Amino acid sequence: MTVREPEWSDADRAWMTALAAYRMRSCPCGCGLPAAETTAHESDGHTFVVPDPVRCRARTALAVKQAQYQDASQPEALLWRVERR
Repeated sequence: MTVREPEWSDADRAWMTALAAYRMRSCPCGCGLPAAETTAHESDGHTFVVPDPVRCRARTALAVKQAQYQDASQPEALLWRVERR
């Protein structure tokens, strides 16, 4: 008889249960807010503001470099990484 350790510990299962519950309560659009707030009728008092964006300088550098390779053979096969100077 072979006895194996369980793949998931009790703590692992608890974390995954909590994650599933969080995802079920989250707005499906991906904004990260609770669906009960984002889908509430406007008379419920919820209002939202969108602050000005901030720029990810790492993603900007990546986009600039990727543009240089757009005409390369199979550019979708290129693997990219961003390094900090």
